[in-house]
Formats: sequence, C-alpha cells, structure tokens
Amino acid sequence: MKFIGAGLLWTSFLLIGIKASEYFEKRSVVFNELMLSNDGAYPDSKGQFYDYCELYNTTDYEVDLTGCEIYNEKTQMSWTFSDGTTIEPHGFMILFFSGDGNGSNYVNMKLS
Repeated sequence: MKFIGAGLLWTSFLLIGIKASEYFEKRSVVFNELMLSNDGAYPDSKGQFYDYCELYNTTDYEVDLTGCEIYNEKTQMSWTFSDGTTIEPHGFMILFFSGDGNGSNYVNMKLS
C-alpha cells in the first residue's frame, strides 16, 4: 500500500488523511465537510450523534475506495474501507467517527 500526502485534515490536534488512493492524489475525492462535537446536528441511522466527515466524488464516474485507509498520524491508528466501498459520480459519503468501527461507515477513532 502506498502512502500519499493528499487529503489531510487537522482536527483537534489530530492529523487524519487517506492512504493508498490515486483518487485522493488527483483530488477526485475530497473532504467536503467536517463536524466536530456533533451535539445534535446530524444523527446516524440509529439516532446517535458521532463526529463525522463527508467525502465528495468530484468526477463523472464511480470511485472505488476498497483498501484505502483513514489514518491518524498522531496515534498511528487506521481504518480501512471494506471491499466494494464506492462513491457514485458527484456523490457523497458520510463517515462517522464513533471510536468502535462497527459498520461500513463507522471509523474506529474519534475526531474530538
């Protein structure tokens, strides 16, 4: 898996980013929105309010994120997108930073 420097966010003294994707290197997929301390703005499907980030596919084609990682440089923690994870053309994906990683869009770390 290669490391790229694109797609980095500074959040509450944490540096998170994406590893191993030419899509982020080419800015085909970007961090579109970031919510720290989600105290009621946007719930998950179970009504929980986790911190989240939104990814956006800027292209006219589906982007496959299989094997890409979200990582925290400070803690060296990472979370890998599961097989078949895609974002539709000009589509969005919400990733909830729940701390447990249970579910296809629940990351095993927190932002705040």
